[in-house]
Amino acid sequence: GFRSVAILDPGIAVDSELGAEGRARDLFVRAADGEPAVGEVWPGKCWFPDFTRADARAWWSVQVREFLAHTRLDGLWNDMNEPAVMDAPGKTLADDCLHAGLDGSGGSHARWHNLYGQLMVAATHAGFVAAKPDVRPFVLTRANHLSGARFAATWTGDNKASWEHLRWSIPM
Repeated sequence: GFRSVAILDPGIAVDSELGAEGRARDLFVRAADGEPAVGEVWPGKCWFPDFTRADARAWWSVQVREFLAHTRLDGLWNDMNEPAVMDAPGKTLADDCLHAGLDGSGGSHARWHNLYGQLMVAATHAGFVAAKPDVRPFVLTRANHLSGARFAATWTGDNKASWEHLRWSIPM
């Protein structure tokens, strides 16, 4: 009777097979110098998919589909998807990191930051549907955008058991 939900973060370890594949396919957000942007997250040094690119979203969806096909998970929880970067001054990618842009127009992370989480959950949702077409997808996210509710429920992030945090959670 238990349901299982796993956390899925966008940071892909630089020294992983998946990281090598994404790098070879040029799917990651770029730093201002043109190299893939690197940031410290749970697995160590990570690269971050450029979800403004259709091919990066499709690649992510395939990874989700293949992962879910080999598990008995009931849902996925997209976390750290601003994306969070532990060793960065703003705790996210630098504003001057570069994205391809939804229409190829490009732009800085400052431009695409607020859509990053929604684009990730859209790709996660698509992978979930491909893996389990007869199951209603359960995707939870920490970062989303106004129209992202069609892909995931939004959780307000880590909080404390305090009246102040309860008060903040209502408008969130």
